[in-house]
Amino acid sequence: MIMRRGTTITSQHLLDRVPALVSYWGTDCRNVLANAAYQGLFGVADQDIEGMHLAELLGWEAYRRTLPYIRGVLAGKDQCFEETRPGPDGHLHHFEVTYLPDIVEGTTVGFYVLGVDVTARVAAQRDARRSLELHRAIARSMPGSFVLLFDAELRYLVADGPGLAAFGLRGPDLEGRLMPEVLPERAGALEPLYRAALRGEQHKWDRVVNGRVIEMAVGPVRDDDGAAFAGLVVGTDVTAARRRRETDRALHMIARSTAHGASTAKVAAEVARALLSLLGAAHASVSRFADDGLEILAVEPPLEGLPGRLPTGTGPYGTAAEQVAEDGEAHYVHYGPSGQSLSGLLHEAGIAAGAAAPIWVNGRLWGAAGVGLSEAAGDPEEVLERLREFAAAVATSISSSAAWDALRALAGTDPLTCLPNRRTFEERLDQAVNAAQRQGHGVGLVMVDLDKFKALNDTHGHPEGDKVLAALANRMASAVRSDELLARLGGDEFALLLPRAGAEQARAAARRLRSAVSQSPIEGQRVTITTGVASLRGVSASRADLLALADADLYRAKPGSDARVLG
Repeated sequence: MIMRRGTTITSQHLLDRVPALVSYWGTDCRNVLANAAYQGLFGVADQDIEGMHLAELLGWEAYRRTLPYIRGVLAGKDQCFEETRPGPDGHLHHFEVTYLPDIVEGTTVGFYVLGVDVTARVAAQRDARRSLELHRAIARSMPGSFVLLFDAELRYLVADGPGLAAFGLRGPDLEGRLMPEVLPERAGALEPLYRAALRGEQHKWDRVVNGRVIEMAVGPVRDDDGAAFAGLVVGTDVTAARRRRETDRALHMIARSTAHGASTAKVAAEVARALLSLLGAAHASVSRFADDGLEILAVEPPLEGLPGRLPTGTGPYGTAAEQVAEDGEAHYVHYGPSGQSLSGLLHEAGIAAGAAAPIWVNGRLWGAAGVGLSEAAGDPEEVLERLREFAAAVATSISSSAAWDALRALAGTDPLTCLPNRRTFEERLDQAVNAAQRQGHGVGLVMVDLDKFKALNDTHGHPEGDKVLAALANRMASAVRSDELLARLGGDEFALLLPRAGAEQARAAARRLRSAVSQSPIEGQRVTITTGVASLRGVSASRADLLALADADLYRAKPGSDARVLG
């Protein structure tokens, strides 16, 4: 279309239908033609703009900014630039402006001005930049986390955040590049998830990197109409939150056991099992400290060759728990071969390092919670911190279980002799009989009766009789072995329970008791006892039969008509 003075009305009418700003200017920068859109932008009528100088239309300041482009187009070269100016609605509009030379037989005789309103596009670009910067700011504000923003081609637009370092990645190495190009080893797993996000779906999964748990989430980024035009991956380090949740769950289980009256040994075993899971340890233990040494209450899983007690003065063993006992501080220890020491035993069992933290109960150093690690931890201080927190948290349960133990001991102990009472004896007897029935071994019982105790009370009085009973109990206890249970059943009647024992072992135990009692006077009195022995094995063992047999044997052994049947 040729636009000169005298252009037909039809040409003007066609220009008015073009969705752009169109005008034609002579080499003197005076207007020849302008369509309705162009006139509307500047608020001039057709009869007013024709012949108007460009400087008059634009204003002198804008004209001076435009002069370089005017000179360029009059020199026969296309000119393109952007311009911002108020529109008919009073708001700023952005335009892409093109000056095209009108060349006739090699001479520029004028130039066209084409203007396209790109306000919407500029706004969208601005919003996109703001969105990108917002995502970048979010990524940088989350410790240990990161954000990946990708487009429909799976090209990363934003890759930022401190969490990228855990994967060995850097934002500048990702941005502007396709995911399959920069992550080829993960592309097969990631591409379906990314494509799903672009379809509007959301997915989550976990990645474990260097012992840290990273929760990954991918989902769509939507425009104002709700259509997904990009995808967003957010990686969040949830290690601490997951550990807190696992710790809370473990503490809840331990507290529940304590509330139901679990013994200290059972609580210690639960603490050890919890530590195995929480710290990924090879072994975990709970130790209790005493003046004469260190008692290992629980080890999970059991470790062959590990002593139940480490007496004072037999070390140094060099274990973490022993160092806690020395100064009340948490310790991390590397184990190596060291002869017959406990640390050497741990090393032989594949434990490269140990860590332990103190358990304080009522302001007193009660014991230690410890773990054995199959390989040295990367961050010992992190292991110690988690141990300190857990040991402090279980102290209340340990204290409560110790209180339950004390109450049980009080309820199950004879106050005069400090031996287990009838209640404790009957519980342990049932346990021993049940074990014999299940496992096929024997169970032995020795019933004990103090000879002529009534005459002693009648002659010297009950206070003297109580002294003799207490001293007798102490004398017999000195002859009892660690796996046996000596109990006072009432009055002058005692019983010795021998789990896993046969008839000969039971008879030998009875001889030991009689020998211990007869070796010297007790409280100035010559004292003797009578014993009755019984033993049953396997399925034939029963509590009633065992008591009846021991009673019958005691009756046969008791001299004189004063013999009594215990039943």
